[in-house]
Amino acid sequence: MTAELEHYKNVAVSVQTAQTMTALSMLPRIMVMQPIPGAGDCDRCDAAGGLIEEIGMRAVDCQRAGASGISFRLRDGMAQLSLDSGLWQAIMMEIGYRAPGLYVQLSLENMSRSSPDQIRLLINTLRPSAVSLSLRDLASTAHADDLGYFYHACLEAGIAVQHVLADHDEIAKLAWMIDDGVIPEEELKLLLHVDSWQRDDVSHVAPFIARLKADLPDADWALSASGPGDSACLYAAMMLGGKVRLDSQDVIDQQAEVDGILANGGQLRELVQMLGLSSV
Repeated sequence: MTAELEHYKNVAVSVQTAQTMTALSMLPRIMVMQPIPGAGDCDRCDAAGGLIEEIGMRAVDCQRAGASGISFRLRDGMAQLSLDSGLWQAIMMEIGYRAPGLYVQLSLENMSRSSPDQIRLLINTLRPSAVSLSLRDLASTAHADDLGYFYHACLEAGIAVQHVLADHDEIAKLAWMIDDGVIPEEELKLLLHVDSWQRDDVSHVAPFIARLKADLPDADWALSASGPGDSACLYAAMMLGGKVRLDSQDVIDQQAEVDGILANGGQLRELVQMLGLSSV
């Protein structure tokens, strides 16, 4: 393990404390998802510091292009969820240092080979400011009492949980779990995900949002989309009063720079321009 990574691990506690102070802020209007593949070997090689710095610079690029939040997922060398809490902490600290004010979320949904116990242990160890979790993954494998304790403990610790929902039935299930006391109603944050396999096809967006507003009208929500019609779906969601998370691999154009600042290209800049928002 490199001395540089040890340094990051030692100072991460101070950043963790600062993050907890702002944990339950509202979801960012535009958040960018950044998967980090094959990071598990980095604590055993000299590339650890370089990887951490690269992720920090990605966060800077996203912030400059108009994003107000970043959600990142750290995988190990076998493409599974990394359980290296020190590396997770180092990355959170680097993002906080390089992109102050950026909402930082750990993306822990759809980790099919990771058990709920592993995910909960990682969250308990890291105490991040925000996480995204799949309702389907946790509700299908954990007992309601255990889930209730976990979700309420997150709320008390100031960890903002964004529940990822894939269809109308999951909205109904979440509403039932809230009524049953399993999931806290306070600070409710949601991520709706839609698939759009034809360009400009937004047919699934409005009905999904209508169901959400009928069942959970006070939720703070965002939408993510996949497929050729993803940009149109994101724009439609924002026109309906929502926020968005960009999951596309073409979120930003890393090659298009002028004086070190992203100049054009990429889904993020395109969305910012469509909405008439400002970027650095």
